[in-house]
Order: sequence, then C-alpha cells, then structure tokens
Amino acid sequence: MELESSNVGTATAAAIAVKLPQFWPHAAKLWIAQAEAQFTLRQVTSSLTKFYYAIAALCGRLFMQPKKISAQPEGRHASH
Repeated sequence: MELESSNVGTATAAAIAVKLPQFWPHAAKLWIAQAEAQFTLRQVTSSLTKFYYAIAALCGRLFMQPKKISAQPEGRHASH
C-alpha cells in the first residue's frame, strides 16, 4: 500500500515540474524536440497531458489565427 501512494506522489510531482518554454513559431521543430525532452525527463507519457502542456505554452496571438490550432485534442469534441 505504501508503495502505491509513493508512486502516485512521484508521478504527480514529475508532472508538476514540467515547464515548457513559450512556443517558438520560427523554430517549431526545435521547440517540439525541447518539449519531448522535457516530457521524457519528467516521465510524462499521457498524450492528453502533453497536449495540454503544449497548448499552455502557445502565445495568445496564435489562437487568433483561425483553423491553424485546435483547442481540443484530436478525437475529442465538445458536446452540444
């Protein structure tokens, strides 16, 4: 039982420690490599978690360009 709670605490602490730089539109491939390195170092494996970290790192002006960025992960749609 103690081992289980220890693993949960470690996973939570690792996920919290991820800090991605603001997205670099002029060097997107390099930014993605940087993000993947951070996820690997912090043992973040969930695609959904990675998606939300990436969205959080985008600057606001990128959201003003319609249809270039989806605010929802692929396969998830807002319920009507």
